[in-house]
Amino acid sequence: MPTTRMRRSNVYSALLIILTAAPATGQSTWYVDDDVCPAVGARTVDDPFCSIQHASNAASDGDTIIVAPRVYYEAIPFNGVAVRSCSSEGASVTRIDASGLNDTVVTCVSREGPATILEGFRITGRHATYGAGMLTVSSSPTVTNCVFTGNTCPQFRPGWPHA
Repeated sequence: MPTTRMRRSNVYSALLIILTAAPATGQSTWYVDDDVCPAVGARTVDDPFCSIQHASNAASDGDTIIVAPRVYYEAIPFNGVAVRSCSSEGASVTRIDASGLNDTVVTCVSREGPATILEGFRITGRHATYGAGMLTVSSSPTVTNCVFTGNTCPQFRPGWPHA
């Protein structure tokens, strides 16, 4: 028959196993809606960031950025952060447009891997020598449910990563 001391020891052991086996997530969800501009926002649904880039700058590995449907006139460098950037309602209503900017729309050049995710955007508006819609160098991000349109590379060179 187990003693109280043995039962307590078993409970402590089980608790220790649960605590050490559970991942320390610390992951955050950041919200973006350009209707709140020019405020920077506090990342919440009620007080979102006004640009995807502000959220990207604040995010850490494992975080999620949820973007409200709109047109966002900006360029997005992922800067090596393994973050999931996704539109809340898909590519038909959420667009990242770099028209008038001197930059690639989406850039992954800092060894981003499959945990860097771009999901549900229309990527458009860039005319560049290379990487107009998306430039990836030494990176392998995950891109799903995105539409690339209106991006041109007049001097396309085989072997360069273009989208």
